[in-house]
Amino acid sequence: MMTQELYPWQRECLDNWERNNYHGIVNAITGAGKTRMALAGIQHLKAVYGSKLRIKIVLPGKSLLGQWKKALHQTLSSETEIGICGGGYKSTSEKPYMLYVINSARYCLARQILQELREGCTVLLIADECHNYTSRENRKIFEFLPYVQKSPGIYCSLGLSATAAKTGYESVLIPALGKEIYHYNLIDALQKGTICEFAIWQIAIHFQENEREEYESLSDALIRTHRELLLRFPGLKYCQGASFFAQLKELLQQKDKKGSRLAKTYLQLSYKRKRIVHMANERTSCVYHLIKHLGLKKQIIIFGESISQINHLYEILNQSYPQKIGRYHSKMGICANQNALQRFRSGELRILLTCRALDEGVDLPEASVGVILSGTSMERQRLQRLGRILRKHNKKRMACLYYLFLADSQEEHAYFPQRKEGFRVLDLLYQEKEGSFYFPDYEKAAALVLSECETTDIYDEVLACLQHGYLREDWLLPPEECRQNALVSTGVRMQNYWLCMEKMSDYKTM
Repeated sequence: MMTQELYPWQRECLDNWERNNYHGIVNAITGAGKTRMALAGIQHLKAVYGSKLRIKIVLPGKSLLGQWKKALHQTLSSETEIGICGGGYKSTSEKPYMLYVINSARYCLARQILQELREGCTVLLIADECHNYTSRENRKIFEFLPYVQKSPGIYCSLGLSATAAKTGYESVLIPALGKEIYHYNLIDALQKGTICEFAIWQIAIHFQENEREEYESLSDALIRTHRELLLRFPGLKYCQGASFFAQLKELLQQKDKKGSRLAKTYLQLSYKRKRIVHMANERTSCVYHLIKHLGLKKQIIIFGESISQINHLYEILNQSYPQKIGRYHSKMGICANQNALQRFRSGELRILLTCRALDEGVDLPEASVGVILSGTSMERQRLQRLGRILRKHNKKRMACLYYLFLADSQEEHAYFPQRKEGFRVLDLLYQEKEGSFYFPDYEKAAALVLSECETTDIYDEVLACLQHGYLREDWLLPPEECRQNALVSTGVRMQNYWLCMEKMSDYKTM
């Protein structure tokens, strides 16, 4: 299969897809170009099957409708008729290109695919973020499968995801979409230059005294309840993490009233403790001072878990940066959310605050800085949030993700506890009373740079440049790149700044 303007991984993936009779699942890191690869697959099938080809693209949410429609028009033709089902739209299914939001696709897609197969058409089903389609309700979109062999048409499929589904993968997705034909992980994409380089900054914050007391009280109650649960249900000691909580939810339905009550108590205590962690007051204070350091030269996405928390931070930041802050979450409404995305893409907004609504699929290549105000421990979601800032765009050189965690809690202290190869991880401490940060690696390197000029008249200038770069990624760039930036910079201060960053890069610890 010959396709132009693709990364090597995309061409290899499409070759695998063709060899597998146009069936398969592609698991590739967010930002690597899954959509572009799928569009190239559409072009290839169009050349093979012509007017008999019908394209059905299923999306997990309405936020992706505009993005896919634009991509189809750019790849095929601006005159291409594209039908939409879901998100307030309901086109007729006769159009050769159809976009479906999963909530609507459950009730009509299988029937429409089967009808077109019976008419002798070739149907390509593209399941975007396919790990979402294994639940009892969502898997209804695959109810046409038992009848495929009896129909004269040809069924093709392509599943797209950033990570493989943990449940229903073998029982639902593989029969419906095919086996995994390509896996392209974070390190692969980084090493091959498909995504931009990045660094993760892990910032330790702390509870306020009243929060710590409540957290410890809830922790003690959880320990006692857990002990009682194990005495009553010894088998629970073999369950950990998500499986433990899944077992507790099953206990809620049992006739054992005391056991059910214990399970309910544990779940409630766990939820309350998690909320204290997510809503800790120091989070918003830390982000406010982080933005003061970073400025608004680069576009920033801030991820939280709570709409109320996002709204609170919005009010704080909007006072300092009016008309530069936007929100995107489920309570904003379709028009408001789309307007926020448009203004962010145009550069009018410099910061976009969101909850889980932007975790999947939405393309924002302009952003190069991500801030995890609060978040989940699920690796899939963490990869998706990181992926929002990794897409290559214009002169974006390096992306930075700032991860806030409560040092005096059980929250993960590392963004990727099992992954440290291939990218830089930096550890910082936020000091709320001073509204400042303690960054040991940077300060050690800065002290060495300052020691070289402490008796000269340039000391104050060097100090000012080093303070400017304190929480930025510039000192992580190669020395020759810093030197080149100094040569092309206008103004003495920026020239001096880049010369200081060049010197800092000589001392940075690996």
